[in-house]
Amino acid sequence: MYLIVITDAKADVPDLTLEKHHDMTRDRTWQKMKNTSATEPIPLTIDGHPALQDELTGTEKGTNVVFLHTTVDDGDHFQQILAWTLKRRWQKQNELLREITRTFHSEKWNHLGLRAHSNGTSPEPQHFAAQSAGFSSCIYTVTQSLCSHDEKHHSLC
Repeated sequence: MYLIVITDAKADVPDLTLEKHHDMTRDRTWQKMKNTSATEPIPLTIDGHPALQDELTGTEKGTNVVFLHTTVDDGDHFQQILAWTLKRRWQKQNELLREITRTFHSEKWNHLGLRAHSNGTSPEPQHFAAQSAGFSSCIYTVTQSLCSHDEKHHSLC
């Protein structure tokens, strides 16, 4: 199973609604696959923000896959969360992928690459280093550990 987060600043894509952005990114993923099908998007809330989620099924480079496609509107950005697995593993892994997706959280950073603290303390140095290395202005974390759910991969953690 795999997961990636792709961010679009709303300032870079003016006049896009959550629905339009979700449709656009779903269509982009669809174009890369053959024998595609999709469920209707369902509305949900992730980290207090409106979101849409659907499933995309198809064949990509000869492999049957299922994508859990989620778009979150966090106010400043559209966050596209793509989680996927092989179609034959979907039944076993889809609830875990949904649970991981529900734990999505974005942290805001200021223009200097420092995380804004409400208590006035200074940020952790590793966050500044990550920002300086050219990462996005938001850091994304999946808080659910795969290791707690998958004993086979527990030794990797």
